[in-house]
Amino acid sequence: MLSDVDTTLSVAEHVLTCAAIVIGGIWTYRRFIRRREEQWRAELCAVSVRAVALGHGQRYVKAIANLKNTGDVPLYPWWAQSTLQQITPIEEVPQGVDGEIPWPVKARRELSYRGQDWLLEPGETGEVAFDLLIPLDACHVQLHILVYCAAEAPPANEPQLAIPGAGPADND
Repeated sequence: MLSDVDTTLSVAEHVLTCAAIVIGGIWTYRRFIRRREEQWRAELCAVSVRAVALGHGQRYVKAIANLKNTGDVPLYPWWAQSTLQQITPIEEVPQGVDGEIPWPVKARRELSYRGQDWLLEPGETGEVAFDLLIPLDACHVQLHILVYCAAEAPPANEPQLAIPGAGPADND
């Protein structure tokens, strides 16, 4: 009777060892050979910007960013922000600036995708578009685009996310 238990335990040990080797081999193949990780990744593929003088001292700027899901899981864009800062002409030269120069913000736009069914499958590309109005005299500007994504759909009824460095929209 004792030898039957020993034989059963020995067989179980060999089966579990074989299973662990197979599972480890599959994990190694997916992780190091195929470089597959079950996480989301996004890439900003292209940004196009058009500007049109409107009159009354204003310029209309249309910025379009193409976002590509380069990961292995579906990707849900939750929130996006564009900030347009004036480089020249400088209105006021900052005195004693240590580090980054605080360029004046001429326009900021925030978009929320809460409650929407916007999903990017692996390999798909989506478009985020911003409409901005800036003063006509702002001739050299820099554009910053931030897109916050997650691997799950944003809940429609929860309060807005607190994104560090993201202020309220200036030109809604």
